[in-house]
Amino acid sequence: MLWKKLFDQYSTGYLFIVILMVNSCAFTRCISVNQNCKGMRHINSTSLVQWADRAQFAGILPELIRRLIIASCSDLPVITIPAGDSVYKPGVDGKCETIAGGIYVPAGISYWEFGRSSNYRAKIKEDFDKRTAEIPAVQKKVSSFVFVTPRRWSGEPERDLWVADRKAESGWKDIIIYDADDLETWLGRCVPVAIWLAARLEIFTANYESAQDYWERMTHWADHQISAQFVLAARENQQQAILKFYDQENGLLEIQATSRQEAICFTIASVLANDAGKALHFFAKAIIVETEMALKEVTAQHEGMFIIFDCGDDRPVHQLQIRSNHVVVPVSFKVKPSGLTLPIPQTDKYVEVLTELGISHQRAYSLAKECGRSLSVLNRIFAKIPGRVSWHNDNDPMELIPLFFVQSFDQEKIGDRQIIDHLYPQGSVVYLEKLKKWSLIFDAPVYQTGHIWRVVSPYDLLYVLAGYITADHLKNYETAFLTVFREPDPALQLEPQLRIAAALFKKESSFSPKLQEGLAQTLALLGSHGEGAGIRSGIRLEDWVNYVVYQLLFEKQLPEWQTIQSRLHLLAEAAPGTFLHVLEHTLQQRPELFSQLFNDAGYTIFSPSYHTHLLWALEALAWDRNHVQRVAFILADLTLLDTGVKTANRPINSLQAIFCIKIPQTYAEAPQRQQILAALTVKNPVAAFQSFKSLSPGEHRTLIPTYQPFWRLRDEVPQIVTQATALNDFAFIVEQLLILAGQSADRWSSLIELIDNYTGDLRLRLIEALYNITIFEGPVLNLRNNLQRFISRHKRHQRQAWALAAEEVQTLNCIYEKLAERAIHKYAWYFDFAILDDDDGLVAGYEESEKRSHDKRDIAIAEILSEGGLLNS
Repeated sequence: MLWKKLFDQYSTGYLFIVILMVNSCAFTRCISVNQNCKGMRHINSTSLVQWADRAQFAGILPELIRRLIIASCSDLPVITIPAGDSVYKPGVDGKCETIAGGIYVPAGISYWEFGRSSNYRAKIKEDFDKRTAEIPAVQKKVSSFVFVTPRRWSGEPERDLWVADRKAESGWKDIIIYDADDLETWLGRCVPVAIWLAARLEIFTANYESAQDYWERMTHWADHQISAQFVLAARENQQQAILKFYDQENGLLEIQATSRQEAICFTIASVLANDAGKALHFFAKAIIVETEMALKEVTAQHEGMFIIFDCGDDRPVHQLQIRSNHVVVPVSFKVKPSGLTLPIPQTDKYVEVLTELGISHQRAYSLAKECGRSLSVLNRIFAKIPGRVSWHNDNDPMELIPLFFVQSFDQEKIGDRQIIDHLYPQGSVVYLEKLKKWSLIFDAPVYQTGHIWRVVSPYDLLYVLAGYITADHLKNYETAFLTVFREPDPALQLEPQLRIAAALFKKESSFSPKLQEGLAQTLALLGSHGEGAGIRSGIRLEDWVNYVVYQLLFEKQLPEWQTIQSRLHLLAEAAPGTFLHVLEHTLQQRPELFSQLFNDAGYTIFSPSYHTHLLWALEALAWDRNHVQRVAFILADLTLLDTGVKTANRPINSLQAIFCIKIPQTYAEAPQRQQILAALTVKNPVAAFQSFKSLSPGEHRTLIPTYQPFWRLRDEVPQIVTQATALNDFAFIVEQLLILAGQSADRWSSLIELIDNYTGDLRLRLIEALYNITIFEGPVLNLRNNLQRFISRHKRHQRQAWALAAEEVQTLNCIYEKLAERAIHKYAWYFDFAILDDDDGLVAGYEESEKRSHDKRDIAIAEILSEGGLLNS
């Protein structure tokens, strides 16, 4: 029973058995039972025979032979072997051309036929006769005929006799038959191919995996297929180093990376992205091994293989006899690699390769930040399993809570170290030692750049730490947060144009920008994902985050708003409702504060803009259909309070972008957007009128995308506005413009330039509404002048496609004549220009145009004088 128990437990590889017979005092010394005396046999002939009856094996067999041929040849053979769904194509099953050949692969040209049916004798006879008749004698003389069956050859005549009978008379250079037993031996010599086949035959192979299966498993992420270029991410120098290594006869290469997964995938991707032919050759000879015993076994029995040793630690392997193999070993940052180190990809390159997966640029940028440009973290995010790290059970995750709260800090900044002292009772000196240990492990959650420490992925780490965070941790974070953001900005003591050089005047904060940004990001992360991640501290997390934001913002003075202005968009994400409540309260009680915040009079190009992040905050919240109405009302109020002129990011521009007809910067549907704008017409007609004008169509309209939330609304998809929806929205805009314009001469004066931006019925509605007004409110001078210039332009360019129809121009001309009560009003503009436009749109010479202009003025003067001249006007 002991023998059976040991054999069942250790039935793979080498079995070392020590039998100690106590009663008889007999001792049997250690013996070695080698189960693979003729190569590594992961597939036996019985398995092949059993699988031959399955229909799916018809597509696997040609692919198997193709891989075996490539793995067996020292050179790269030229192969044509259809596989998969292409196996039923007419003609020869396969053809191979190779100079050197290899074991089981004849040199030169060879024609291959496959037969998996039980009647393999009939199949080989049919194929042999057909190819012998088809192929010219001169070609057969230098070619071999090879037949492969996953069955065992049995019965009469024997295989050798069958070959001998036909070889002499058929004219073939050679005739070869491989059956299940031959395939078993062949697979034993080509371990990567055997492992690949085992996976498809559902045969478990411990400690081994083919490189192709590993690549496919690691690069199929949810709805995304990761490419080799994505993994490389513009790290060309490291790719070339790996290709150079594989061009050598053999060798050992250590690759240091943030995770074993990235090191292995980068190795494979380096070959895949280089050359398709070399990739086939690589996959046929590449294997992943997971134990030192398996590595010894492979290197002892095989040569010419590409081996990736994924043991999970940094054990030295230099003493191994790798023979004529290439061995790649991923190592962590605990050791100094003898090979190369993979740098973290640059953000812009990472965003670029993410967009190639079909991800929007905005989401790609967020993902790059969110995953820390770590392949393993990105994999977990795509798979929707953040926090599932391999190091969770081997370390104390609670040591990471202080760094999670700050996300990043400068160890040389006194204020930063004081915050760490507050969050970690043992002090920052001890904590730096802890972080150093954490930064060296595989898939490390932290890393160090110079004197800056930062979390790789706060989002991923939140899901690791959620269960460990207590109420005391949150209270300590709250104290640290308020301490940092309540410190007045020393730069405010300088003139606005000097604040960019605050460091030269020693007017810097005690805390680094990295720490300030990190603290604010953490609050936004906790507010948006804390409860979902599993934080159960006894405190209602949403209420706590709201209270922290309320303490920081409520009833604060201008310097305090200017101090925290660059973090306002994160505070808005942390507690949207509280943030909007504070703004509404301040607008009601102290509106002049925002006039001061937006006032940039006297500012230069180097002066700070204190309102930018406030607009970003509102733009981010506007994407949420639950907050967009409150945001619209706040932006409308800010539009009236905006006293600045220096920068393009003004409240009215944000309002226009949010409700842009063609590309709305909100997830609110069209009916909701119209409802909000209609309410805005009533609540704030001045701001609404400005907004509706900017929302009207125009040839030179531009849209700058608004700021999008980083942590919230991840699953929302921007809506596609159809032509019908856009037309309906423009009709609504015209309706609201007519309501707001009423009989106001001033508002109609600004609407004149919009008439030719509309077409069809919408244009007619504007013209007819203007025509039907009998009495205007307010002075009509500007309206009259604008209408005259508009009419003149369309008369001058009446042959252009964009010009109004003659009937429309005539109607506008009637309106103009009603506004020109006297001749002086009608002809005043004649004396503003040297040359007057011709009503017929014809282009005349200068002298002719000058003469016509003089004639018109003479007629105008005569009519003016007939009415009593200027004194009676």
